Amino acid sequence: LQLDYWDKVLNICQASYTILRTWTIHDMCTGDTGSHTQIIKVLDKTPPVMTPPNEHDIKIGATQKVGYQDCTANVMLPWIQNTDDCSTTNNITFYAWTTLPNGTIVIVNTINAQGQFVFNLPVGYTYTFIYTAIDNCGNKSELSIDVDVEDTVPPVVICETLHTVALTDSITYVFAES
Repeated sequence: LQLDYWDKVLNICQASYTILRTWTIHDMCTGDTGSHTQIIKVLDKTPPVMTPPNEHDIKIGATQKVGYQDCTANVMLPWIQNTDDCSTTNNITFYAWTTLPNGTIVIVNTINAQGQFVFNLPVGYTYTFIYTAIDNCGNKSELSIDVDVEDTVPPVVICETLHTVALTDSITYVFAES
């Protein structure tokens, strides 16, 4: 008997592949030949690993007025280290996201020159930010952190120095808008 095999390798994703191994057996005495194809899968099933950010690296910018009574602030989350046993760093999709109080999901997948994900968010809420990393084979990991976004700018009182009110009846109301 003579036994032999031949491999055909099919790439699935980085560091994952399928081997189609065709076995052939030949009986030298009878001249009979048989073959069988074996499927061997080598798969990456491990998601990337992320290192949590240092809380001192999370920055909240100055409050900005939006409209009549609303304020927002920039929240700057640092880029964090992510590694994967099978995918190179440039083959890992990496982004951060959060949900606004009204249910809208905000995704940021670009970083600024300082290496930060920048979110402009309404103040007065605690946000759960989720870092997401997906490797070349589709394995996903998430890391979440909570950040309080507060209005840190005290109100400024603006008063007129002189305001004249005419008395028309026994009661006169002076409203803040007057």
